[in-house]
Amino acid sequence: NSRDCLDFLKFLHQCWCEDRDLRFIARNQADQRALLCYPSGNIYAQLTGKAYKQPVKSAEDDREARKQIETFGRVLQDSPDRKQTEIGSPLETWHIDNETIQGAQLTRAGVSGGQLSRNQLVALRRSDAETFVLGVAAWAEVMRTGQLRIGVRYLPGKIDAVNLQATGADKAVLNKSAPAFLLQAVPALKIPSSLVVPHGWFKAGRVVEVLPHDAAKQNVKMGFSVEHGVDYERVSFTMA
Repeated sequence: NSRDCLDFLKFLHQCWCEDRDLRFIARNQADQRALLCYPSGNIYAQLTGKAYKQPVKSAEDDREARKQIETFGRVLQDSPDRKQTEIGSPLETWHIDNETIQGAQLTRAGVSGGQLSRNQLVALRRSDAETFVLGVAAWAEVMRTGQLRIGVRYLPGKIDAVNLQATGADKAVLNKSAPAFLLQAVPALKIPSSLVVPHGWFKAGRVVEVLPHDAAKQNVKMGFSVEHGVDYERVSFTMA
């Protein structure tokens, strides 16, 4: 569609015309391992230590519950094969080929793993680090060895996992809650805090409820879209 064409043209413009001086930033040979996880649900689980759960049932769940009550007189329990995703699953081992303060080039240790595409949200933790860094797969290519090589662009700010919920009339539109991420401000670079939400959640002026993993919930008002990818949108916000 037209939006995909515009995004591709913007990508080409960034590669060929913008930030030309940044290409001369020294790339340090890292020669160490990193753990990579994706998509958002797995990133949330790694940051919080708990699998992401929907705290609010959808209308479809309610209809199914009513149907079970009418048929069996009660709501049936989930079967054993409907277990939640285990904590720590989808952690892939990658090798950091080189790195700058803005991102890194990585090669997957094996030939098998999850599917990755350009502009997809990922989280990376170096072997010598205790915390994850949120980033975006800027490009991806398959090597002759069958291994996947990607370039990751780091998103600025310390990452906190939050639970996102719709409020007011938007509950009928969005209907579900979703994992999201709060990027803290970076005063030294004059970068304010931003919110990384799933694709389709952003709307200028929309008020959503943000529930941090270990803090009280609060309402925030979305401002403008800073950037977007195939599965995320990074947006500005103010307290509502």
